[in-house]
Amino acid sequence: MIYLDTSVAVALLVPEPRTTDVKTWFAGLWEIPISGDWLLTEFDSAISIKVRSGELSEANAKAVRNEFAMSSQC
Repeated sequence: MIYLDTSVAVALLVPEPRTTDVKTWFAGLWEIPISGDWLLTEFDSAISIKVRSGELSEANAKAVRNEFAMSSQC
């Protein structure tokens, strides 16, 4: 079982210092990772922090949230 932490989910969708490493790791997975119910809340909180700190614009945050919502429905 592989657990997907919120920090990994954020790095998959938002450019961060370790995004390349995270994407490489994720692409090499042989099983579907799991996460806790809190991932949804924690992800939204992390994106909101990035907006407030100026790392993401509102428009980019909306796009990231939409992409996350689409990927979490799979």
